[in-house]
Amino acid sequence: MAFGSASLGRFENTFCPPEVPSDPFFALEAATLHVYSTEAADILNRLLSFWQAEGELADAKVNGRKFSIKADVFRDHSMCIVKVRLYRKSVPGVHVVEFQRRAGDAVLFNSVYQRARHHLQQWFSAAPGAAEAHRPAEIPGPPGAAAVEPLDKRTAAVAHESLRPLLDMACLSDCPSLQAEAAAVLACLAQDVAAAGALCTASTVEAFLKLLHSDRLEVLCPAARLLRALAR
Repeated sequence: MAFGSASLGRFENTFCPPEVPSDPFFALEAATLHVYSTEAADILNRLLSFWQAEGELADAKVNGRKFSIKADVFRDHSMCIVKVRLYRKSVPGVHVVEFQRRAGDAVLFNSVYQRARHHLQQWFSAAPGAAEAHRPAEIPGPPGAAAVEPLDKRTAAVAHESLRPLLDMACLSDCPSLQAEAAAVLACLAQDVAAAGALCTASTVEAFLKLLHSDRLEVLCPAARLLRALAR
């Protein structure tokens, strides 16, 4: 399932969460809930308790003043970095819970968000006028994920030139977020025999070495899953 985490700090109502920024260029992420609670700290504490019980977190960081959580999440050889921010609105008791995918597997992030959303809605009522709290957010997948189709539809698409954009992304050592996206898609492709064959060439070695030389966990985790699939 996932790695457990050590005991985390708790949020206190000594501080108030920040207001939703009034900057016209500010926009909340699609993975956002609007909930009602007279105690802001209780919202994030409930979320922390749920994640700890499920063993979802690793290396979590809690910021009590900013009302935020940042954590690495592992599940079934996939990994993503999640950040949660809590904001207050002008209406008393109405809070906004924003989930951000900072790096890593988009599919895993969507699963983490949907489970957290369901849990929080069991404890807190949706804020007035916040219909989106009941509607699952559509989280876009990583670039190239749409290309992972059934075998008979994609056999011709796994030629080396078709993989070149992903391999180029994997070589971008100065942009680990893109490397992580590329590694996640390549790891998915490697699960298929035909795709794995196209990845086992001398020209792909450079890209794989770039991934393995990264010092970022969100890159190394899918890279390890990729190599494990190719070694079968």
